[in-house]
This record gives sequence, structure tokens and C-alpha cells, in this order.
Amino acid sequence: MREIDVHPPLLLDPRPLVRSRPVPLAPRLPSLQGRRLLLFDNDCLHHWEGPYAVVYPTLAQRLQAQYGVGECRRMKVRLAGSAPGTVPRLAAAIAASDAEAVVIALCETATAAATLLLAWELERQGMPTVTVCQEAALYLAAAMTMTVLPGLPLSSLTLIRPPSDPELVAEMLWVAGEVEEALISSPEQLQRQFRQTFMTAPERLQANTAGELSLWNVHSYRLTESASIDLDPSTYAAELYEAFSDSGLCDGLPIIPPTRERVEAMLAWSARDAVEPIVPRCFPSGLPLTVGTLAINAVMAGCRPNSFPILLTAADAVADPRYQLMRAGVASHPGGHAILVSGPLAEEAGLASEGGCLGPGFRANLTISRALNLSLANASHPLPQRTHLSTMGSAAQLAFCCAENVHASPWSAFHMDRFDAATTCVTVVKCESPHNVVEQLSTRAERLMHGIADVVATLGRHSAYVPADLVVLFNPAHARLMHADGWSKQDVQRFLVEHARNPRQLLIERGIEPVRSAALTDQAWIPVVSSPEDVLVFVAGAPGPHTMVGLSWGYSRAVTKAVTRPDGQPARHLLECYRGG
Repeated sequence: MREIDVHPPLLLDPRPLVRSRPVPLAPRLPSLQGRRLLLFDNDCLHHWEGPYAVVYPTLAQRLQAQYGVGECRRMKVRLAGSAPGTVPRLAAAIAASDAEAVVIALCETATAAATLLLAWELERQGMPTVTVCQEAALYLAAAMTMTVLPGLPLSSLTLIRPPSDPELVAEMLWVAGEVEEALISSPEQLQRQFRQTFMTAPERLQANTAGELSLWNVHSYRLTESASIDLDPSTYAAELYEAFSDSGLCDGLPIIPPTRERVEAMLAWSARDAVEPIVPRCFPSGLPLTVGTLAINAVMAGCRPNSFPILLTAADAVADPRYQLMRAGVASHPGGHAILVSGPLAEEAGLASEGGCLGPGFRANLTISRALNLSLANASHPLPQRTHLSTMGSAAQLAFCCAENVHASPWSAFHMDRFDAATTCVTVVKCESPHNVVEQLSTRAERLMHGIADVVATLGRHSAYVPADLVVLFNPAHARLMHADGWSKQDVQRFLVEHARNPRQLLIERGIEPVRSAALTDQAWIPVVSSPEDVLVFVAGAPGPHTMVGLSWGYSRAVTKAVTRPDGQPARHLLECYRGG
């Protein structure tokens, strides 16, 4: 019988589709002779102001002496943590000035998003720019601009703690020739150089205009005319895993093939349109995370379809401006997006809340958390292993999820505190893998709480320098001990604000640059949480000697959202989230 070539089924691409054309680069200058340049200082190194201050005058002198620049004016505006709308207003003011080109510095982890947004806005308004990047953030910057403004000139420098000699600092940090080349080269030259420097090799998984993928690199499957299509499951699964891994489209673990049928089954558990953006612009890619992209990655991660309402609520939480996803998604901190679910729908979705709930063996816990992280990675990072700046990473960036053990709690459940008994809520916190607190001998609540406070107030955590949210996961036995001793959750919150502190003298010239209110700056003991409301108290796990704490990143806030029906009202059953249910 005649043999027919058969290829594996088409799969849906877990990356967002590029739906808009990139912004063209602004026309460049014929030369720098007699031109007016603006040297924009985003103030990211303000804590090194002494030696760093000489850099801009030195650069101005070199540009004028070597390339005949007529005027170099410096503008200093702190972009990190700036209010929404600051960057567009700033770009408009610069574009309306008499400057003819702009040098922007410094693009590093904390300031990358706002700094590059400024460059995009200026180029869009016809102002040529060059952005100077810390060496470690160079590929991050390239990934951020690749789909939005490919070819944007990026110059790099190695940033080390400056020595005391300002002249040596200036010599280390700047090369005026790179600035000159970036401002006079044609857009075509800059785009060609950008592609040569930053574009990755062709992927083994090729996306077509419909957002589908095919494993073109594997052999065609063969069958006879009278046979049904019969793909060897073990061979196909292995080749799919290899191809997705090589292309940077999975997290290192095996995946479920995201066929159209599986994705549609996932989307059936939401009435929202597949093209609806959850996160309008992910960084560094600049592309949106849509409901459809979330569903594709949920399939790949192994989620059951009825878990999708919980996952979608978690995605809505990280999209909240308070969560600061723009920075959280590219930070060097090893924290992940911890998902804590409280309410009756957790049990319906199969989420574990009792013994071992943060460990292996529970599909809903692991796959919901994995799906959120995988979705954000595929929407955000088009340059695998180059744009994720986590110094070492942690298991929290793969999976950190559990439900509250409401049946074993002596206190009111978290969802009752925030909403009501029938509403299920999802809380997402950017925090490290949970830290253990062992206490088997104490019979009084205060002794247990001193142990927790000691673990929380470690000098190695971000919140020692940037007071932030804290997650406390009491096991049922410890919660009952607290309750029997007359302690409420509010007592726990107040105690940790008062006792989870470090001597101010121990924090000087240690850790990271502090970010705290003026009221805390001069205190002898600095708290790791600013207010009782920042302490999130849950009961989880089985009775035992171990309680867990989640130490947060610090620059974002925990966000809690209710699981809702299509009409926006809280869902009382998961089937109410089902399309047409």
C-alpha cells in the first residue's frame, strides 16, 4: 500500500502574538558638530552621588572636544518608583525642548522599564536617543525593545562600586565614541547591528501567522492509506519536550501538548474573550498576557480545566498596579509569585490545604502555580537565560501555592476577613520560598511568636531594608495554641510589627539601599513590616511542630482578588464560571 507522510498535530504557541508594527527609530543626525545634546540622568545611582556626579560633566567635555558638540545640558529626574504618567509627560517636555538628541543613563534592573519607556517615547516623537545600560541589564534591555523598537541603540558598561577617585570613575564608565556612533548611524545600520548582537538563532519551533507551532525538525510520521493516524506517544512526547525546551518555551519540566481542543476546553471555564489582555504589556517583551495565552500555558503546565478560574484570578492579581509586575518580573530577587487561596472553591478545584500542601503530590497546587509562572515567562522573556536577572533563582519561581485549611483554623478564615463566608479569594505575593519555623516545646503563644519574629527579622531579607508584606502560615496545632492562649490574628499582626525588628546600626552599609518612610529612618529599631495589615495570617498544613513564613520582595504589595462569575459577582460554585453555566 502507498505510504503517506503525516506530521504531528499543530499546537498553539504559548507566546503572545505580535499584533502591532514596531515603532520606527527617529532619524539620526548627520554629525554631532554644533548640536545640542541632553544628558538625561535617571538618578538610579543617587546613593553614589559623590564619584558618580563627575560622569556627566566628563562626558560633555569629551563630546565637545572630540566631536564638536555645541551644548551638553544635564537633566536629572528620578524614574524608579515614579507616578504613572510621569514618563510620557517627561518625554513630551524633552521633545518640545531645543535638544536635538538625548543620552539616557542608567538602565539597570530597577530602572529598566521606566528608562526604556522614556527612550521609546522620545524615538516615537522623532528624538534620537542612546541608552546606557549596566552590563548585567544589557540583554534585558534588548529583550524589552525587541518587539517594540528593534534597533534602539544600547551601550553597556560594567558597574562596580566606584572608587574614591572621580577621574578614575569617569574613565571606567564612559566611551564617548559609542554615543557618537549611536546618534549618527542610520536606522538601518542600527537595526542591522541590533540583529547581529541580540537576535537568537532560528528556533526549532516555528510560529506561523495563526500562532501555531509545528515540529518541523523531527521526522515525518508514516502510515498506510488504510490505517488511522497513529503517533507513537512516547516518541512524540519526548520530541515535543526536547523542542519546547530548546526553544525556551517551557520551564524545564515536561509539558502537555497545547492542542486547540485542549485550549478550548480550558477557555470554556471563563466567559472572557481569549484575546482580552490581562497584563497589557509584559516586560521585557512589551507584549500582552492575554486570556488565551494564559489558557495555552495552563494546558502545558497540566492544569485541569476547572482550575482555570483560580488561575485567571491569580493572573488578575499580578496585573494589579500595586503588584509592580513591571519590576517584579525581571528582579534579581529569587522570589516567585506565591498563590494563597481561601474559600469554598479551593476544595472544588482540588487544591490541597492539609499535610504537605506546599510539597509534591497535589496536582492543582503545583499546576496552577506553575501555569502562572510559565505564562508570565512565555509572555515576557523572548531571550531565554539572558533576561531573567534572578541571581540564583528558587523553587518559588516554579511553584508556590496552597489553600487555607479553613476547617482546622480556630480563627476566621482569610476570605471571611476580606469578603464573606461564601466568597473565595486568591492572594498573590512576590516572595521567597517559605522559611520554616520549628517549635515543638513551647506551650505558650508568646514563646512561639518570638521564634517566628526571629526568623522574620533576618538581616539577609529584603524587608529588613524595605518594609513590606509578610505571610505567616500557621499549622493547625500552632494556631490552636495561639487561640487557647487568647491570641487573635490581630494580636499576631501587632506582635510582629513590634518585635520583628533590627537595630538600625546593624543595617548601615549592609544589604541593599533602604526604602522606608521618614518616620522609620531615625528609629533605633527598624521594623520589617510597617503596619499590622501587612501581616497576612493563614492556617495551612497538618498539626505538627512546623510553621512557615513567606518573606516578600518588598517593592510590590500583596494583592487579593475574589473569584467571580461572568457578571462580576463572586462565584459560589466553579460551574458558575463555566461559559454558559
